[in-house]
Amino acid sequence: MYGAQEAHEARNSNRLLAIRLETNTSCNLHCRYCYAQSGEDSEKIADFNVLKRIISEAKELDIRSVIVIGEGETTLYPNFRELIACIDSLGIIPMLFSNTVLMTEELAGFLYEPNASVMGKLDSLKPEVQDYLAGREGALKTGLENLINRMSLEEIYDSDLFAYVMNIDKMLEGRCGNCEHMEECIGCRGYAYSVGVNNGADPFEALKMECKQCFKE
Repeated sequence: MYGAQEAHEARNSNRLLAIRLETNTSCNLHCRYCYAQSGEDSEKIADFNVLKRIISEAKELDIRSVIVIGEGETTLYPNFRELIACIDSLGIIPMLFSNTVLMTEELAGFLYEPNASVMGKLDSLKPEVQDYLAGREGALKTGLENLINRMSLEEIYDSDLFAYVMNIDKMLEGRCGNCEHMEECIGCRGYAYSVGVNNGADPFEALKMECKQCFKE
């Protein structure tokens, strides 16, 4: 797609490399830290024709990728496949955020053809923590099973995200399960990882800055 150097050069020259699309607020999870307050009873749906026009206009500005972020679960968008196909037809790389609960072998194959990148949800490898943050029992089991069915175990264990989540679980050992502040938890783990990846900051330091309850001085 493009690397950090090209992204920095584009930023400094006011050049557009990617756009983000919010498609729907409907979601099959109820994450406690969801900024969009999405859920099964939320029905805000973006007009597909409007999205196509936006993508076409952005293409004229030579964008390289379109990031489909939801605000809810992207694969629940009624025109999800048509949207991915539209992005691909213009020679743009699709990228999407998904909790992977609905990921099937057939859907993974569909996304593989246009070389789509998928950012999956994984806050913790501990079922009680992941399920609590996701607001749904069995969220970890379902998500991991779908990931394992689409990726080799070697790919998963070698991934930076997997190593990061394992280390975070170890760092917070004994804290999250019995934490008196769980009701206030805003799920800093994912944010801290993003900070580490996108800005070159140490994710553990970012986590300490965000989680005011667990890392009080």
